[in-house]
Amino acid sequence: MSQQVGGTTRKISDSSCSEAYANSLKCLDKNKYDKAKCKDAFDAYKKCKKDQASCL
Repeated sequence: MSQQVGGTTRKISDSSCSEAYANSLKCLDKNKYDKAKCKDAFDAYKKCKKDQASCL
């Protein structure tokens, strides 16, 4: 999967948040795509992305 960042396309696997991203997907799989059960995983990913953006 890729993501557009500042005019540059980056792969999620290149991101420092790739582990948090993978964890959120695993959670969805494990919980039959019940997003409510994965709130913590989504929040961790969002926080990572926010922290990463503040470093740019």
